[in-house]
Amino acid sequence: MCPAPAYWGRDRADLFYRATIGDALEYGGFDDTMIFAELRQPTGERTLPAQRIMRAEAVAIGQQYQKKPDKMPY
Repeated sequence: MCPAPAYWGRDRADLFYRATIGDALEYGGFDDTMIFAELRQPTGERTLPAQRIMRAEAVAIGQQYQKKPDKMPY
């Protein structure tokens, strides 16, 4: 399971896991080290081309959310 939603949601429950990053690589062939390295790079220097689209629309949604009186604080 990806832990990002638990962090974003400010979940206070414990996260449980069994395998380490090394275990995933050794026993399953899953190597995420490249992904972590890629995310540290500026967008223009990453292996996969990335292009920002519809920023104005995304900002408008963010502004609407910001005005909600019952929003989740991050």
